[in-house]
Amino acid sequence: MQRVVSALKAMKDFEAVSVMQAEIMNTEQEVRRKNNVMIEDVLSAGLKNENRLLQIEINESKEKDKNNRIRIAGLIIIIVLLVVSGLYYRNSLQQKLKLAGMREKISQNLHDDIGASISSLHIYSSIAQDALLKNPVKAGTLLERITEQSLILMENMNDMVWSMKSDRDVMPLGTRLKNFGSELLTVQDIKCRYEIDEDAFRLFKGFEERKNILLVIKEAMNNISKYSQAKEAAVVFKKCKEGFVELIVEDNGKGFEEALIKRGNGLNNMSNRIKEMKGTFQVKSANGKGTRIRSVIPIP
Repeated sequence: MQRVVSALKAMKDFEAVSVMQAEIMNTEQEVRRKNNVMIEDVLSAGLKNENRLLQIEINESKEKDKNNRIRIAGLIIIIVLLVVSGLYYRNSLQQKLKLAGMREKISQNLHDDIGASISSLHIYSSIAQDALLKNPVKAGTLLERITEQSLILMENMNDMVWSMKSDRDVMPLGTRLKNFGSELLTVQDIKCRYEIDEDAFRLFKGFEERKNILLVIKEAMNNISKYSQAKEAAVVFKKCKEGFVELIVEDNGKGFEEALIKRGNGLNNMSNRIKEMKGTFQVKSANGKGTRIRSVIPIP
């Protein structure tokens, strides 16, 4: 093409030269345009290929993440199942140990309290039978003891059965104490005030704990009936601070000098029952100023 232009210039045909140059420029522009289109097509194809490869990598990454999440979720489920199974086994074992301990306690109580009472009844009845004709007075005294011992035995059995019943089946503590007090204190014109927090008492689920609380209160009420010569008394069982309950039995009777009075079986039994529940036991009294028994017991 350039040779043709040079020949036309030599012939001084400048118009033909101009037309030829214009065609040359148009041809070059068309070639460049086609080249650019081809380059753009190649680049576009490359980008599309890169995007496709990137999308494949993203999909693979998502699939791996999904599989990892599934594995982690499965591992967590396995761990949770193992923990729950372990807790269930431990709880089941604790319940079995607790039940075994309760059975042992009941067996011990039956042997110590009920067994001893039955043995006494058997001895008294045998002696009374022998003395019935030879010494009627002695026989009558023994029969009175048998009657008293039978009532004590019945009361002990009732206390044990009451302590073992569930909350919905058992008579409330306040009602049981009022019934006991009406037979014991009311007949002696001793007015007794009862302040019993039943919700606090329900926190004590163990058979031995419930029995200990009941027997401590009954022993204290017995002492008021026998020795206090009081006109008024009070029985209080309530929460006193976080995690603790307070038990108070007090009267306005004659009292006693603590330093001069040796603790008998009654006070020692009450103290031992409270200590068994890891509580504290205090007795305060003075001549003419009544007696106050106070215990602070941790809630199990």
